[in-house]
Amino acid sequence: MGTSAPEFDIPSRVGGGSLSPQSQAGKVVIVDFWATWCAPCRESFPFYQSLVDQHGGSVVVLAVSVDEEPAKIADFAKETGVSFPLGWDEDQVVAKLYNPEKMPTSYLIDKNGVVSHVHAGFADGDQADIARHVDALLR
Repeated sequence: MGTSAPEFDIPSRVGGGSLSPQSQAGKVVIVDFWATWCAPCRESFPFYQSLVDQHGGSVVVLAVSVDEEPAKIADFAKETGVSFPLGWDEDQVVAKLYNPEKMPTSYLIDKNGVVSHVHAGFADGDQADIARHVDALLR
Protein backbone atom coordinates (compact mmCIF):
# COMPACT_ATOMS: atom_id res chain seq x y z
CA MET A 1 0.00 0.00 0.00
CA GLY A 2 1.09 3.53 -0.63
CA THR A 3 2.92 2.55 -3.81
CA SER A 4 1.94 2.99 -7.43
CA ALA A 5 -0.34 0.26 -8.69
CA PRO A 6 1.50 -2.16 -10.96
CA GLU A 7 0.58 -1.48 -14.57
CA PHE A 8 -1.01 -4.10 -16.79
CA ASP A 9 -3.18 -4.27 -19.87
CA ILE A 10 -5.17 -7.42 -20.57
CA PRO A 11 -8.07 -7.93 -22.97
CA SER A 12 -11.57 -8.05 -21.56
CA ARG A 13 -13.38 -11.37 -21.96
CA VAL A 14 -16.66 -9.70 -20.98
CA GLY A 15 -17.54 -6.01 -21.07
CA GLY A 16 -15.40 -4.90 -24.00
CA GLY A 17 -12.11 -3.06 -24.23
CA SER A 18 -9.21 -3.94 -22.01
CA LEU A 19 -8.38 -3.90 -18.33
CA SER A 20 -5.73 -1.31 -17.62
CA PRO A 21 -5.53 0.68 -14.37
CA GLN A 22 -3.25 3.30 -15.90
CA SER A 23 -5.92 4.12 -18.51
CA GLN A 24 -8.33 5.06 -15.68
CA ALA A 25 -6.39 8.03 -14.29
CA GLY A 26 -8.53 10.40 -12.26
CA LYS A 27 -10.92 7.63 -11.19
CA VAL A 28 -11.02 5.32 -8.20
CA VAL A 29 -10.07 1.88 -9.52
CA ILE A 30 -10.79 -1.45 -7.87
CA VAL A 31 -8.60 -4.23 -9.23
CA ASP A 32 -10.36 -7.38 -8.08
CA PHE A 33 -8.68 -10.78 -8.35
CA TRP A 34 -11.26 -13.54 -8.49
CA ALA A 35 -12.04 -17.01 -9.88
CA THR A 36 -15.15 -18.79 -11.14
CA TRP A 37 -14.75 -21.50 -8.45
CA CYS A 38 -14.68 -18.91 -5.64
CA ALA A 39 -17.96 -18.65 -3.69
CA PRO A 40 -17.07 -15.32 -1.96
CA CYS A 41 -16.26 -13.89 -5.41
CA ARG A 42 -19.82 -14.66 -6.50
CA GLU A 43 -21.03 -12.72 -3.45
CA SER A 44 -18.74 -9.74 -4.05
CA PHE A 45 -19.61 -9.09 -7.71
CA PRO A 46 -23.14 -7.65 -7.17
CA PHE A 47 -21.72 -5.38 -4.45
CA TYR A 48 -18.97 -4.09 -6.76
CA GLN A 49 -21.57 -3.53 -9.49
CA SER A 50 -23.61 -1.45 -7.01
CA LEU A 51 -20.54 0.72 -6.32
CA VAL A 52 -20.05 1.28 -10.06
CA ASP A 53 -23.76 2.12 -10.49
CA GLN A 54 -23.82 4.41 -7.46
CA HIS A 55 -20.76 6.44 -8.44
CA GLY A 56 -21.39 6.62 -12.21
CA GLY A 57 -18.03 6.77 -13.91
CA SER A 58 -15.99 7.85 -10.86
CA VAL A 59 -15.44 4.25 -9.73
CA VAL A 60 -14.17 1.53 -12.07
CA VAL A 61 -13.90 -2.18 -11.33
CA LEU A 62 -11.35 -4.23 -13.26
CA ALA A 63 -12.07 -7.89 -12.47
CA VAL A 64 -9.06 -10.12 -13.13
CA SER A 65 -9.82 -13.85 -13.31
CA VAL A 66 -7.06 -16.18 -12.14
CA ASP A 67 -8.81 -19.25 -13.53
CA GLU A 68 -6.65 -21.75 -15.42
CA GLU A 69 -8.82 -21.26 -18.50
CA PRO A 70 -11.35 -18.58 -19.52
CA ALA A 71 -14.26 -20.83 -20.52
CA LYS A 72 -16.58 -20.00 -17.58
CA ILE A 73 -15.95 -16.24 -17.33
CA ALA A 74 -18.90 -15.15 -19.50
CA ASP A 75 -21.31 -17.41 -17.61
CA PHE A 76 -20.04 -16.04 -14.29
CA ALA A 77 -20.72 -12.49 -15.49
CA LYS A 78 -24.27 -13.41 -16.53
CA GLU A 79 -24.96 -15.24 -13.27
CA THR A 80 -23.78 -12.31 -11.14
CA GLY A 81 -25.37 -9.60 -13.34
CA VAL A 82 -22.29 -7.41 -13.69
CA SER A 83 -21.43 -5.04 -16.52
CA PHE A 84 -17.88 -4.10 -15.51
CA PRO A 85 -15.06 -5.66 -17.56
CA LEU A 86 -13.83 -9.14 -16.71
CA GLY A 87 -10.42 -10.17 -17.96
CA TRP A 88 -8.47 -13.39 -17.84
CA ASP A 89 -4.99 -13.42 -16.35
CA GLU A 90 -3.40 -15.99 -18.63
CA ASP A 91 -0.34 -17.54 -16.98
CA GLN A 92 -1.01 -15.47 -13.82
CA VAL A 93 1.13 -12.58 -15.10
CA VAL A 94 -0.94 -9.85 -13.39
CA ALA A 95 -1.40 -11.89 -10.19
CA LYS A 96 2.39 -12.14 -9.92
CA LEU A 97 2.58 -8.32 -10.02
CA TYR A 98 -0.01 -7.85 -7.26
CA ASN A 99 0.43 -11.10 -5.30
CA PRO A 100 -3.13 -11.48 -3.90
CA GLU A 101 -3.16 -13.56 -0.74
CA LYS A 102 -6.56 -15.24 -1.32
CA MET A 103 -9.61 -15.14 -3.58
CA PRO A 104 -11.03 -12.62 -3.85
CA THR A 105 -8.56 -9.87 -3.11
CA SER A 106 -9.31 -6.28 -4.12
CA TYR A 107 -6.84 -3.44 -4.52
CA LEU A 108 -8.34 0.03 -4.14
CA ILE A 109 -6.37 2.50 -6.21
CA ASP A 110 -6.74 6.24 -5.74
CA LYS A 111 -7.16 8.86 -8.48
CA ASN A 112 -3.37 9.20 -8.73
CA GLY A 113 -2.75 5.48 -9.32
CA VAL A 114 -1.59 4.65 -5.80
CA VAL A 115 -2.77 1.51 -3.97
CA SER A 116 -4.49 2.87 -0.87
CA HIS A 117 -6.19 -0.24 0.52
CA VAL A 118 -6.07 -4.01 0.03
CA HIS A 119 -9.10 -6.10 0.98
CA ALA A 120 -8.51 -9.87 1.12
CA GLY A 121 -11.53 -12.15 1.12
CA PHE A 122 -15.19 -11.16 1.13
CA ALA A 123 -17.78 -11.87 3.81
CA ASP A 124 -20.97 -10.31 5.14
CA GLY A 125 -20.14 -6.94 6.64
CA ASP A 126 -17.18 -6.27 4.33
CA GLN A 127 -19.36 -4.10 2.11
CA ALA A 128 -19.42 -1.24 4.64
CA ASP A 129 -15.64 -1.30 5.07
CA ILE A 130 -14.97 -1.29 1.33
CA ALA A 131 -17.60 1.40 0.68
CA ARG A 132 -16.03 3.59 3.39
CA HIS A 133 -12.61 3.31 1.71
CA VAL A 134 -14.10 4.07 -1.72
CA ASP A 135 -15.96 7.11 -0.36
CA ALA A 136 -12.77 8.43 1.22
CA LEU A 137 -10.94 8.08 -2.10
CA LEU A 138 -13.70 9.96 -3.94
CA ARG A 139 -13.35 13.01 -1.64
